[in-house]
Amino acid sequence: MVMMPITYRNAGFTLIELLVTIAVLGIIASLAAPALGTFVSRSAMRGISADFTMAMQRSRSEAINRNMCVTMCMSSNSSLATPKCTATGDEWGVGWIVFLNPSCDASITTANPKTTPAETVVLVREASDSRYSLQNGNSGTRSITFSARGNTSSSTGASFNLVDTQAPSGDKINRTFCLDFAGRVKTLEYAASCS
Repeated sequence: MVMMPITYRNAGFTLIELLVTIAVLGIIASLAAPALGTFVSRSAMRGISADFTMAMQRSRSEAINRNMCVTMCMSSNSSLATPKCTATGDEWGVGWIVFLNPSCDASITTANPKTTPAETVVLVREASDSRYSLQNGNSGTRSITFSARGNTSSSTGASFNLVDTQAPSGDKINRTFCLDFAGRVKTLEYAASCS
């Protein structure tokens, strides 16, 4: 009886095969990285845009449904138990609050549920990433009060610009929001005229 030698076959990768695979994956990743960055930026811009327009629509809707004024304002301390409207600046990206304003008093700057009648907080949005700037186009528009009929406190309306500060100059990702006297909001290309 003749014994045949037992041979074992290696089932792994060689070092060359592994290095080639890693090199190919590196090339693919370097090509995909810019596209991934653009996707993340556009997604963040869509989120901020949707939150801002929804907040305005919700403010108007609450004013009409409750038959009382509702105020939406910039708030740099929106995470506190008693958030306050910001008295300075043009950057809505610091956050905003929406609260009931039964007296329709534009000078009320604190949403305080302990007061009578209650300036109850309806909605809170904390600060966005500083990469995304949301500034008012009308200097000094730090708050908007919607009447019980849904109209805004401004006879001329308001405009706001959402800008990705790190986007390439040719990218059409930036947006302008227009709020008219009737309380309707529309989204346009950046720097478009609201009239």
